[in-house]
Amino acid sequence: MAKEEITPSEWQIMEVLWEAAKPLTSAEVYRRLQGSADMSQRMVRVLMNRLGAKGLLGYTVDTRDARVYHYYVTKPKEACGKRADALWTAIFPETGPMRWRRFCRAFRLRMSRSVSWRRCSKRAGRGAGTL
Repeated sequence: MAKEEITPSEWQIMEVLWEAAKPLTSAEVYRRLQGSADMSQRMVRVLMNRLGAKGLLGYTVDTRDARVYHYYVTKPKEACGKRADALWTAIFPETGPMRWRRFCRAFRLRMSRSVSWRRCSKRAGRGAGTL
């Protein structure tokens, strides 16, 4: 895998940080991921370090505690979309309903709790960065 590719787990972390619109600690990212991702707090820290090495995350050291880092995204979601398109196709090569079912199974989502198939199928035709 090339250095600049984003894994599905890394993408989940990036989504949390984009949605937050402010720097978060790894513990805060972990709390926001609970229930939607099967990752330990240690794995979240490891993945955030990898994202930093890829140039996708930056950090500042907390002024009160030098052991605490506040992470922020260095690239907008749109700039990472092309990478996501290629990753999406590599992981879920099927098209149509089969792709969506496999995606839901991969992330342990229930079809009834996820975004409707019709809405996603329209987006899936435009690539993974929009899904």
